[in-house]
Amino acid sequence: MVLVPSPHGHPSDRVPTPHHGEFAGWGGFQAEENGPDFGLVLLPRFWGQGEVIAGEALQRGFTELGFEQVLIALPYTRRPDRAVARFGFVPAGDVSYGDVAFRQYRLTKKAWSAGRPATR
Repeated sequence: MVLVPSPHGHPSDRVPTPHHGEFAGWGGFQAEENGPDFGLVLLPRFWGQGEVIAGEALQRGFTELGFEQVLIALPYTRRPDRAVARFGFVPAGDVSYGDVAFRQYRLTKKAWSAGRPATR
């Protein structure tokens, strides 16, 4: 699988994927005012692999890229609480991009290191 990095992302933000060579979507880390923001958009046929792909990307963000925290911003039309909690993300208020408000979630390196030890 190949993911194309977001156009304004970190220079080494390519998200590692289990199957190299097949286009799966785009993703990576983008520098925002309040910290690195992680985004991942997969083609529908790869949705079942999102947890593995996101986990590998977050691991890389905390180890190789040296992030102390990672943020995600999701629209209010989504109900992501259970999904993001699996990784250790906690609600971190609201953020606006342009005139659009999003829910923001934060994952610290400490919380990441404390959770899911069998998969890292």
